[in-house]
Amino acid sequence: MTWKQKIAVNLLHPLMSRVGTVAATYLVAYGATEAQINEIVAGLTALILLGVDLVLARVYRDAALGDRQ
Repeated sequence: MTWKQKIAVNLLHPLMSRVGTVAATYLVAYGATEAQINEIVAGLTALILLGVDLVLARVYRDAALGDRQ
């Protein structure tokens, strides 16, 4: 295993897996109101659904191209 892979496995992956915990801790410490939390949840939901839409568009496009060949 190269040193770059070791850094990724031992440092970056654990950090990335804790992003949600850090965000939640920040919101609690910041004292976010219910309205602010609702706005954040709505924005995250929109981003997730947009991502799903883009993934499905890619899958359908690849399937359509596969049918033509």
